[in-house]
Amino acid sequence: EILETEEDILVNLVPDDPLDSRDAIIEVRGAAGGAEAAIFAEELFKMYETWAMDSGWSFDPRQDSGGHIAAVGSPEGDAHRWLKFESG
Repeated sequence: EILETEEDILVNLVPDDPLDSRDAIIEVRGAAGGAEAAIFAEELFKMYETWAMDSGWSFDPRQDSGGHIAAVGSPEGDAHRWLKFESG
């Protein structure tokens, strides 16, 4: 119960954004680094896909260029609220 209350407090510390209820687009690329970077990118994309499904969002993989070089997915739901600070 304490952890649940702590999570509620943390969520409420961030002010509401009118865009929070929107969908998001996730793009993951292996970029420089060859095969190992491509494998890592694939694993990272699968992690986001699993997280989206566990969060109750539908996840539409829009593009996958085959050799695990790039993948784009679109979690649908309030994904923007949770992903708007993701970058790297």
